[in-house]
Amino acid sequence: MVLLPHPMKKRKKILVFAEDDLALEAKEAGAFIVGGKDLVDQIQSKQIQIKSFDLCLSSESMYDLVKPLQQHLRAKMPHRRRGTVTDGLVEKVHQLRREQEYKVDKEGNLNVAIGKLSFPDEVL
Repeated sequence: MVLLPHPMKKRKKILVFAEDDLALEAKEAGAFIVGGKDLVDQIQSKQIQIKSFDLCLSSESMYDLVKPLQQHLRAKMPHRRRGTVTDGLVEKVHQLRREQEYKVDKEGNLNVAIGKLSFPDEVL
């Protein structure tokens, strides 16, 4: 992932598993869906579709409750190694909303857009 100052694509929808103050902070930071145990139950009962969000984050205290969702979330499952299980949810939400994925072809060439013609000059 590359962190760019101005997003190139649509905003990512981030689901956050957190409770109390961390949940409020994550919602204020721009998380799409925020919840605790009730959110885990909604995903298990398929009330919330996995396709309705792009990424998942979890607070450290909620991670044990989120573990049983691994079969439901699959690639979107939060993991400590990827940095998606953290108590610094505000910073992580801001970071994930600005990141842009890129791919390298078999010759090793990097193809990624870093701006759009519609951006103002001071942004480019």
